[in-house]
Amino acid sequence: MGALSEFGGGILLALGLLSPVGSLAIIGAMLMAIGLAHWSKGFWGSKGGYEFPLVLLIVSAVVGLTGPGSYSLDALLGIVLPTTPIFWAGLVIAIIVAAAGLAMNSRQAAASKQATATQS
Repeated sequence: MGALSEFGGGILLALGLLSPVGSLAIIGAMLMAIGLAHWSKGFWGSKGGYEFPLVLLIVSAVVGLTGPGSYSLDALLGIVLPTTPIFWAGLVIAIIVAAAGLAMNSRQAAASKQATATQS
């Protein structure tokens, strides 16, 4: 799901199609990436931290809020989605899904750690 979200969101964002859906997909993927892989390593990207995923998240949020612009497929095809309501509703959903995913991952990690400890 993460790879699909990153790839599909990136394509939609780059083409300016169905804005702000692409931005929300990238925001969700970056929330999961920060929580699962980068948070424990600190801020700086040189140490594997969350600096770069956070920048991608912020840029995606800005583009999601401001819209794709006049050189987008949305403008070319005349697609007009209500950007602000879709963005805020999608952001709440992305945060809830990311929190649930991180909670399930931490429970699974704790269960596998306990199973390993009991086998030793």
